[in-house]
Amino acid sequence: MKKLQEKNVNAIYLNMDGTCRRSEYDEDEDEEDAVDEAEIIFCHPEALLCCKSGSDTLTSLSGRVGVICIDECHKIEEWGKEFRKSFSDIHMLRSFFPCVPMLCLSGSLTSELMKNLPTLLGLKKPKIISRNPDVRNVFLEVRLKEKGSAQEIYEEIFIKEIMSLKSLKTLYPVTLLFLPLQYMSYAMRYAFKMFPDVKLSDSLFCALFSNQDADVVNTILSDLKKESPQFRLVFTTSVIGMGFDSPSVSRIIHAKPPRSMTSYLQEIGRAGRRGQDASATLYFNKSDIASNLPGIETDIVQYCMSETCLRSNLLKAFCYEKSESSPVGCKCCSICKRSCDCLSCK
Repeated sequence: MKKLQEKNVNAIYLNMDGTCRRSEYDEDEDEEDAVDEAEIIFCHPEALLCCKSGSDTLTSLSGRVGVICIDECHKIEEWGKEFRKSFSDIHMLRSFFPCVPMLCLSGSLTSELMKNLPTLLGLKKPKIISRNPDVRNVFLEVRLKEKGSAQEIYEEIFIKEIMSLKSLKTLYPVTLLFLPLQYMSYAMRYAFKMFPDVKLSDSLFCALFSNQDADVVNTILSDLKKESPQFRLVFTTSVIGMGFDSPSVSRIIHAKPPRSMTSYLQEIGRAGRRGQDASATLYFNKSDIASNLPGIETDIVQYCMSETCLRSNLLKAFCYEKSESSPVGCKCCSICKRSCDCLSCK
């Protein structure tokens, strides 16, 4: 929104309740006037499909819409089942705009989701444009968790990183540590113990999660957009996956696997955005990938249990293979590193 406003493009967004704004700090505007003047409209599907004003908005847009763009389209099936059911109704937009092109975008659409998407959105013979999603500058690693209680296991992971941060300080590589929300408070408490009297303005660590104070979130995200940010260790949940673009992140650590390779690829894609060498480490145990876990996908289970190249397993989920430009040996993954015979590994 800010970038469009800087270029004098009239853009608005519709909240889930149908209210209309130009930024999160603006007051609600008269929706009818704002929609009539808008060149680009960002919106939640609920704003069009669930609100009283939604059908009026759709009717008023008749003949004006040039394209319907659905970003992060890999979420439609997952979210539409239970989380936000209006996502499963997006196909209804076709009845309002039958001749308008629909553009669907994703950085992590698996082959299975690609097969289902035309049906979910009512697309007929869509043109598919894709490229290999290989994150070539990111070293991939899987680690089996040590035995112990759940709290002991997570403590071992975050204490190791906090102690490394205390030792290296600003030399500690900018790291996103994905933690379950219930253990984030333990991590922050231990970090404050190691860094007493620290404040947000001078802290080397922070936390990002849903429903957090907006000013705190904006302070953290603004800092992380710098090439050399103040914050070096970020405890976070999956909330930081989509729409997060930081040039400084060079390490991703998952203390627990996400439920699918789609989510995993999205989250490790936060690292190495400048092309710098980066790494992605995934911790797991058998209970993390049990078949009775709601929403667990076979592809992430196979990745965790793999005894062959992790990169090949990751790409297989998206119907791709390693290319000639893919890294090999100790530059590729923890599995390939075991058999690497380069000079640095001997």
